[in-house]
Amino acid sequence: MADRPQPTLREPLGVFALVVVCLALLTTAAHVIPPLQGHTAALAALLFILVPYVLLRRRGEDLADFGIALERFPLSHIGLGLAAAILVFIPFALGNHLWEAHVTERQFHPSPDHYFQWPEELSGAASSVEAPRYVRVRERGSTLSIDAASPDGPIHALVQADRPFRWDDHGTLRTIPAPPEWLEDPTSIPLADLPPGMNTLADAWLITLPNDRHQGQLRLRGPPGAPPEELPRSVKIQVLHDGDAALYFGDQPTHEEGAPTGSIDRTLWWLLLWGLTHLIVIAFPEEYFYRGYLQTRLHQRFGTDPNEKPGRFLGFSKANWITSALFAVGHVLVPIAGTIDPARAAVFFPSLLFGWLKDRTGSIVAPTILHGLANMMILVLHVHYF
Repeated sequence: MADRPQPTLREPLGVFALVVVCLALLTTAAHVIPPLQGHTAALAALLFILVPYVLLRRRGEDLADFGIALERFPLSHIGLGLAAAILVFIPFALGNHLWEAHVTERQFHPSPDHYFQWPEELSGAASSVEAPRYVRVRERGSTLSIDAASPDGPIHALVQADRPFRWDDHGTLRTIPAPPEWLEDPTSIPLADLPPGMNTLADAWLITLPNDRHQGQLRLRGPPGAPPEELPRSVKIQVLHDGDAALYFGDQPTHEEGAPTGSIDRTLWWLLLWGLTHLIVIAFPEEYFYRGYLQTRLHQRFGTDPNEKPGRFLGFSKANWITSALFAVGHVLVPIAGTIDPARAAVFFPSLLFGWLKDRTGSIVAPTILHGLANMMILVLHVHYF
């Protein structure tokens, strides 16, 4: 770095306080203003990047000194980030298991099937639909739910899947297993005087949705104490004998005339989507701010070289310790779903590794790779606990 007067602590701590307050206001506003909920991550990313970028540019700083000029960087920085992720995965998984099993008291039921998830368009807050009579399929907590609106009589639908499943029956919702002959000729189904639903497993059901709003959910769990049931990976829904009833997946209609029919599948695409999201929208902006701007500024304040042994404690620089503490404080003070969660302070420990990679390479590339993969580790492991 070029020689310059040491900055005071007022600047980095003031910038940190400004960003945290703005993030807290943003997440609180999103909790009470639903349209903001889908944009908080992107707005937070812009805040993490724009605040230090504008400040450093106004001061005439060289972004390369902060490790955030990414026009050129050795490919070894990517390799170092990947190697660090591989090395920490096993101890990370063990620590995560202790947390899930003994702190949150969740049971561990590993299965590759847990990685398949419903399309994202099925999730999110439900909005009003235009059709007066409709059947709508939505995803809630990895389960499926079906609701209907019909002011002039019940709606019937066939639900078929690639593996047996059961329904959680609520109120006046009626479900009965559909025999093969009904699937071959749905017009022959006797919709009057149907028998009551049965608590059993079947891969095809006839459901009756009454003329008030109601819901039925695919079960995600078996009897108490039993391992979770595997949900179907593919579901087909056909609305029967209700010419003007529309079929919606999430808030998207099928646009089919006659008896609306549609299919949905659980896929692995969410892994790629979430991986890119955590790398680009979460890991990179946070590393840009905390390791790029804040940690470098603290090194300048204390007049230390990040790789010099004097001033280091347990192998980590003083600036890294302080930055990691601020990283933890920032995660605690920013509410999630309107609540403050002290457990989020645990990010202090991986932050030390992110900071060590920044000190070692002088760039945020390696810590960004490790940060993004660490977030993905949590998602990949979390799906096996119930």
